[in-house]
Amino acid sequence: MSNLTINKLSALNATTNRIEVANGDYIHNPGSILQVVQKAITTPTAVSIPASYNAYTSIPDLFLNITPKKNDSKIYVSVRWFGEFSNQTLVWSSMMGVKRNGVSVGHNPNSAGASIGIAMPSLSYYGNDANSTPEQCYFDYLDSPASGSSVEYQVYLNCTGALTLYTNRTLTAGASDYEYGTSTITLWEIAQ
Repeated sequence: MSNLTINKLSALNATTNRIEVANGDYIHNPGSILQVVQKAITTPTAVSIPASYNAYTSIPDLFLNITPKKNDSKIYVSVRWFGEFSNQTLVWSSMMGVKRNGVSVGHNPNSAGASIGIAMPSLSYYGNDANSTPEQCYFDYLDSPASGSSVEYQVYLNCTGALTLYTNRTLTAGASDYEYGTSTITLWEIAQ
């Protein structure tokens, strides 16, 4: 390993003011973002959620893979979910979270016997309306996968009661006052 000591770097082309490295190479700077990948889903889906506080049922299509450039990088996971529960009263008994390669990460380890996850979905309407009023959930988590191989992050939901989870749509669809939306998962690799 060689060491280059300089006081200042300047771009050769003052018009673009860019310093470039070869494709696949990068300059390591702790705290800098090495790569960002995102998956936006627009397809409406539905999935049956069993009555289990620790079932970790995957939300269809809301997953993403990343191959870290460095083994010691951290992965910042950001999730935005839009949809509706078939039973609105179960929103209060559910949790969303993320699995890394099939294993839940970021949840409270002291949650034995309770719903496990990172965040609860939020109601957008105070009344009992499991038909035309969507729910939403936003959460993030900073993970340390310690891997240079491909890592999969999958969003899940668990609930103490059985329900159908509709993603990117309300339960009833097709009318002008029944909303459709989108959901995303974004992964940032952060150098350490």
